[in-house]
Amino acid sequence: GEIGEYQFWNFGTKKWDKSSCQKGYRCAKMNCHQASSKHFKLLGVYKEPYGMEEWSEQLFKHEGYCVWDEDAYEFMQEERETIPQGCDYYVTATDTDGGYHMFYTMLKPSPWGNFTIGLYEDEACYVESYFEVEDCIYAQNNGDSSAVEEHLATVEQFNTNMNTFKVCQPCRAYNLNPDNNDDDQNS
Repeated sequence: GEIGEYQFWNFGTKKWDKSSCQKGYRCAKMNCHQASSKHFKLLGVYKEPYGMEEWSEQLFKHEGYCVWDEDAYEFMQEERETIPQGCDYYVTATDTDGGYHMFYTMLKPSPWGNFTIGLYEDEACYVESYFEVEDCIYAQNNGDSSAVEEHLATVEQFNTNMNTFKVCQPCRAYNLNPDNNDDDQNS
């Protein structure tokens, strides 16, 4: 298919939008994430060689700006700067015997294309800890479970906002949230 042949999914209206289709071309739904799709096949996954920072900056700057409302965009920009960029040192903890253990964090894939924060026991983030990040947050906050709840809510909101990118969209710039300051509100 070519540009102008596909509808895009509008997350605001929860409907397929035909405004990207050009006259004289077919106007198909670009629905490649459904298991029943016979027209699309995942060939690979693009990976930014410089880590999460570069990948998320490019994705959010060039696409997130167009598809998120202002609150979601600001939230994602703030979170982008706080999430682990690789295998990052997190905390040193002591055990009941007085021994020290260093922990590291890294983004960890979870089902349905979501992310969570993994806790690891080595600086390469190969050995997953039997503790969870939430255990550390709980301990760091003197047993205050509201800090854990806030962390979990943040991760959930991040993943919810990332759902935008789980629907294939045609390769064209579009703005679902027009900004009156833009000269061209559709690019």
